[in-house]
Amino acid sequence: MIERISKRIHSVRETLKDGSIYYGNGVVGPSEADRNWANSFHGDEGGGAKMAAAIAIGTVGIVAFSSNTIMDAMSNRGPAPIVRSASGPSAAPTETVTPIPSPSARINMAPTPTPNTGACPDVETALQIQRTVNGVGMTGIPDSVSVNVVDRAVVKDHPELGGNPAFTNTVGQGSEIALAKPGVYIGGADLVDRQANNPYGANPGGADTIYGSGGSIHLTDAEYRAVFRACPPEFQNLPEGGWDFYRGQEGIYELGHYDQNGKWTSDGVKFQLNEVQGRNYFFITRGVYPNGQQNTDGNKTWRVSSYIPGHNEVDMMPSRDETNAAFVDETRVLQDAQTSHSRANCGANGCSELVLVIYDANTKAVVILDQNQGRNQDASQGWIQTYTNITR
Repeated sequence: MIERISKRIHSVRETLKDGSIYYGNGVVGPSEADRNWANSFHGDEGGGAKMAAAIAIGTVGIVAFSSNTIMDAMSNRGPAPIVRSASGPSAAPTETVTPIPSPSARINMAPTPTPNTGACPDVETALQIQRTVNGVGMTGIPDSVSVNVVDRAVVKDHPELGGNPAFTNTVGQGSEIALAKPGVYIGGADLVDRQANNPYGANPGGADTIYGSGGSIHLTDAEYRAVFRACPPEFQNLPEGGWDFYRGQEGIYELGHYDQNGKWTSDGVKFQLNEVQGRNYFFITRGVYPNGQQNTDGNKTWRVSSYIPGHNEVDMMPSRDETNAAFVDETRVLQDAQTSHSRANCGANGCSELVLVIYDANTKAVVILDQNQGRNQDASQGWIQTYTNITR
């Protein structure tokens, strides 16, 4: 059985372009801009449907993360309808947030578990897998999604690919639909420590860093992080306007909601992350965009099964106060990737392979990347796209 530990990342001192200085963990950039509310409509390409409603698309701020907090699984009721345009989102930054000191915190990785020995009963639903790519089974995923309707950050070395210039991605390969700087995250308790000798980095702003973030930062607690310790299934909220970030070796994820009678209703989307020796999975999923209206619950639920109790972990990153969380911080994910390859996974010394699966609940866009590395390597390198349904 694999033991689960935390990795501590020490802070680095960064000088911002505007000359101000803050102490960060290499994970977060300054919260430079809030994205605009963008009008997003989904029209019928056959010319039949009219554009009808606006969806809020927001930004994210400073990002952090910490360890060892368990949360109860959250459930929700039915989703609000989503509409988007064939031309895709177009958002411009409208609000600037002053860069704030942000200390680093501890990374909590879900290690690769041993195979299920049958201690937990089989609780699978009848929804069948339609396609399998590199060990990742999928159901309810369209063959093609236009790149014009998928929210993307600009890839640093390939600006010709387009994307929102307020956000920068360095990995590319399609990861720009989820990973960017700045990006949201969960902060550790040390974030409120104002002492200069804070081992994770000085943060003179203390708790004001969180209060001034507009909902970009949340402390790790029972609401935002969970380890699935009980037998399957578990149920995890996919927040409207936010993200889920799962880490583990295997699992089946079925998207749905509970109706007003408390009955589970599948949305027809299912991912099966199959166990492969020496492999870990990251599964990052974007929730539906907020519509800016009360009493229209856009939360969805992932029904998670076929995992080894005590080993799969999830971070839930909710919407910001008034806008959605545009992206997950790229560098934070890369630091988790380095940990996956180096320690506390596949035993004490890491897994050689990591598969990143990204799903956007708004468009059903999917990207799958594969990375094979030795220990303590540069996790920004070596990513290979093995599947996407995004087309140009």
